[in-house]
Amino acid sequence: MSKSATTKASVNNSRLSELIEAVKNNDEASISAIIGLGAQIINVSNEFGTPLTIAAENGYSKIMQLLVDADADINLTSKSGNTPLRAAIFSGDGDCISLAISLGADVNACTPRGTALIAAASLGDCETISLLVSKGAVIDFETRDGWTALLVAVREDRREAAQKLLQLGASLDRKNCDNLDALSIAEERVLPEMYALLLQSQIQTAADDALAASERRQDAAALEVEAAAEVARAAAEEEAENERKESEVKMKEISAQTDDLIERLGLQRRNPVSKKPDALKAWLESSAGRGGWSLTQK
Repeated sequence: MSKSATTKASVNNSRLSELIEAVKNNDEASISAIIGLGAQIINVSNEFGTPLTIAAENGYSKIMQLLVDADADINLTSKSGNTPLRAAIFSGDGDCISLAISLGADVNACTPRGTALIAAASLGDCETISLLVSKGAVIDFETRDGWTALLVAVREDRREAAQKLLQLGASLDRKNCDNLDALSIAEERVLPEMYALLLQSQIQTAADDALAASERRQDAAALEVEAAAEVARAAAEEEAENERKESEVKMKEISAQTDDLIERLGLQRRNPVSKKPDALKAWLESSAGRGGWSLTQK
């Protein structure tokens, strides 16, 4: 490294230390002055973190906004594995948490220290758990070691957080890298109240699943009955239609026979009704319909 580069790095490190100190002191004026010097240090981390994670963990929402306005990265992970959102959660400051999310923090970002939801679960912060899930946090997101928010809540004996996660749909079946699920962790750590909570949830889930399966079977049966009724209705309509067509055919045959008879009767001399073939035709058709007469061709 050249002497000028070494000097520049030394200046930047010095200014980063000054910036972080100003952030810790909530000193907006000094922060603005240091940023105004143009040093590219706003997205750099030292052993304490980035300026933004430090502002978040101290609950300084105005400083967070100031840094983001100066192009601080809301999703940058510090050397210690922290993000501004996780830092805000550990600060317990609701305004900083909401601000981080509104500024675009990734609610599912996972560092070696876990996700934001896991951080909230470890603290038993039910309000933040609900907020994160409503903003799209994956409730059963697993770290590389297989830890989920629920497993961490159980490990830390955060019963209210565990209950909230279960209400929001967390799975009791997930296991960590040691092949331990939530019930096993509670049993291993001798947490009787937590164990009872989880067991009750497991029983309730099984009952709900059984009820849902029963309802699905009932719905399927109702659909089968409806389908059978539709088939029967269609068959009845088809049979009625066939009978109607058969009746039409018979009536045409009767009409033809009647026309033939009228024609033959019209050839007879001095037939008293020969001058009224339509009346005779109607009478013959009516009689034929009642089965009251038969005609034999001579």
